[in-house]
Amino acid sequence: MNSRPPRWPSRSAGPRLRRGAPACAVACLLLAAQAAPPPDLPGEDITEDYIRLMMPADSIVLNAPRKSPRAAGWLDEMMKTWDAPPLEQQIAEDATLVPMGKGAVFIPRMGDRELEPDVEIIDSTGELITRGKPGGRFNTLPGTCFVMLGSGSHKQNIVRKVLVEECRTVPLVPDWAGLSIDVSDENNIQFRGEYELVRIDEFEPFGRGFGADPDLGETPKTWILKPGLYKIVSVGESYNTLRNFVTVQLLPGQFVRLLLIESEPDYRIQGGGIVDVRINRALARNWKYGVDIGGSALFNATIDRRDRDESVNSTTIALLLKMWLRFEKKPVDWLTSLRFDEGLTLPQFDFSRIENTIDDLRQTSLFVWRFLPWFGPYGRFEAETDLFPKQVRRDQNEQSFYIIDGSGRNIDIDTTDSWQTEDAFSPYRLEAGVGANIDIVDTRPFNARSRAGFGYSFDGFRNRYRNAAVTDVDSATRAADSAVVSASRILERVGTVNIHQYGPEVALNVEVRIGKFAQATGEIKVFAPIAPELRLLRPDLDIRTLVSWRLSQAITLDYEWNYSLLQPENPDLKTDLMEHRVLVRYSFRSR
Repeated sequence: MNSRPPRWPSRSAGPRLRRGAPACAVACLLLAAQAAPPPDLPGEDITEDYIRLMMPADSIVLNAPRKSPRAAGWLDEMMKTWDAPPLEQQIAEDATLVPMGKGAVFIPRMGDRELEPDVEIIDSTGELITRGKPGGRFNTLPGTCFVMLGSGSHKQNIVRKVLVEECRTVPLVPDWAGLSIDVSDENNIQFRGEYELVRIDEFEPFGRGFGADPDLGETPKTWILKPGLYKIVSVGESYNTLRNFVTVQLLPGQFVRLLLIESEPDYRIQGGGIVDVRINRALARNWKYGVDIGGSALFNATIDRRDRDESVNSTTIALLLKMWLRFEKKPVDWLTSLRFDEGLTLPQFDFSRIENTIDDLRQTSLFVWRFLPWFGPYGRFEAETDLFPKQVRRDQNEQSFYIIDGSGRNIDIDTTDSWQTEDAFSPYRLEAGVGANIDIVDTRPFNARSRAGFGYSFDGFRNRYRNAAVTDVDSATRAADSAVVSASRILERVGTVNIHQYGPEVALNVEVRIGKFAQATGEIKVFAPIAPELRLLRPDLDIRTLVSWRLSQAITLDYEWNYSLLQPENPDLKTDLMEHRVLVRYSFRSR
């Protein structure tokens, strides 16, 4: 019998292997030696350290400037350049809810979210999770996802890898830059110029950009780019050109507003710099205004030295003032405009004989809430009147004014040279309407929208007189005063008249840009009252068209064609008026 105690393996000896185990272990080691780790996914990890202190890699930023992410408080300094609120305020104002079982990524905006390119969120397999505009939360399942944003082609997008946790919002700290470019001529009149954008260090083109035409309500788009040095060149120039270009340095988190000076019509770059030309026409956030003033003066004198009575002197003064105030905050659009068009003639420099050739004061206000990008309810209000009272003058063959009332009886005989036929601010028309607004086409060269709904109108005439014929005077009066009647200007007193109407309304607005120097606008309104009289087959029609040619930076040639047709039952209140106007304006523009 063997008395030796059994040998137990030591703790460092490892586990005991059964028969055949060495061969299996060797095979596993060989397979492990041939295996390779999976390739790294693209993008940059968003961690807590990344959020606290971010270090964007860029070939241009070799030595960190004072406001770079290497410096303390760099993000606070850069957020002062934004048109948008600071990052923390954007997060606090976003009302997007994060449902149970999901997390969210918050992507800030630097300006108007509608002017920045879309953001895409994709999963680790490359499948699209969601897409939208920056400035809000993007909900997704917990785990790894990738944020793709930026201007240019898909390969030029900025990619960030984010680890999303349940019920948490991960803010994406902006290490990219924003660039907005306004194009104007040397007189600071903005227009829709063209340019090309390229990154200098790699000569990487980002495509063609355009300025914004404020006459069409346009706003320049925002470029979202990696930090670096960029070159803006004229269309058709090579990327390494030494003429017709400007450069701009973009820092991480910075929003730059650049003014580009070009010549028309060849779009040659004459200069540029970081100047915000939009401040002087923005009253407050989301509010903008514009002013357009034009006018003319004509002094005419014809002197007959043989007969002083045949000498003629006259002065004609015309003034056109257009002002507009706009509030834009998606999905609300509220535009209010005021138009004052006045023309005065002063014969023989006699202020007692001053005459109004044009007298029109018109205010319009349109409110649209687009709960869809192309559709939404509207509300409108319009007011139109003549500013000055109306006068009528006697001819040389007429001895007096013969005033009658509606029954043809004599009221008054007046021998003055003129008679007031209507008070100031008369006639006046007030309109209101509600309904649905449809944006049919919304492109740069062509814009069309329609409105259909229910409208109300109020027409007022104050202390009105109309021209009458001899037959309007009753026979007894004509027999008694036949000589006076035949030698007088006969006016019939209509008095004060008010008309209330309501019914369906339809409107069509069209804007067309013709080439580089002209644009045309047109508005057609049809109103068919159903009360106090049914006039579905006799609707009121109002057409207003304008074609403008910009002859130079300060001179504009306008042609207007307007048509107004009012068909009430009262024949004295009917209107069938067509107007043609050609106006050369020396203009001041605030835009």
